[in-house]
Amino acid sequence: MARIGNYLTDDNVTGSDKVLGTDTSGSTKNYELDSIANYFSKANSIAVAGQAIYQYKSELDGITHAEFTTNDGAGGNNILMSAISDIVIYKSVTGTDGDRSGVLRHILNDRFTIYGVSDANDYYDYEVTRIEDHPEVANAYKVTLVPIEGSATATFSREDYYAIKTVGGDKTYTHNQRSASASWVITHNLGKYPSVAVQDSAGTDVVGEVEYNTTQKLTITFSSAFSGTAYLN
Repeated sequence: MARIGNYLTDDNVTGSDKVLGTDTSGSTKNYELDSIANYFSKANSIAVAGQAIYQYKSELDGITHAEFTTNDGAGGNNILMSAISDIVIYKSVTGTDGDRSGVLRHILNDRFTIYGVSDANDYYDYEVTRIEDHPEVANAYKVTLVPIEGSATATFSREDYYAIKTVGGDKTYTHNQRSASASWVITHNLGKYPSVAVQDSAGTDVVGEVEYNTTQKLTITFSSAFSGTAYLN
């Protein structure tokens, strides 16, 4: 084999170019640059702030590390991105030291975009209305959402990989108080002291006394008990 310095320099690098390497068995093989790039993306080997790579599963059964599904597992294959009401997403990306629960809550806190790794033209923006631990799947979030805008033809395809990325801007949080109470304790995880607006179940504005317990939690006290919605910004 000639010395490396004797080979010509390629100034026109493409994804189909190959490099020489050794697999885990010790065999020498060629590896295409596209394949190497796909590996790094799909394995979450390169950290990109505010983004995580997950594989789409068409059903809930057996969902595990670095996987997600739609419509609480009833999404199916080739479902339109514009036609989903929730995603169920695993909190970790590997079996060891892969927990992503904290960053996932940040990414999915208010508004986020899902991009296809193989085709970046597959994308859609979503607004989050609720994040909760899934009632049946351990170590998974159920994220209730509203599709906002994106590619009208974009779909979720079985076994494909997708980048889930936070959308910049000021963070907000909506709290739904389903049971009547004169004291609403809200854990919002916004990392700030947000402004608060409250409406009762009939849509009437209500004023209460706001106590900021921490930058992640607050309590609103009212003169009487009622149910409704609090909007934090």
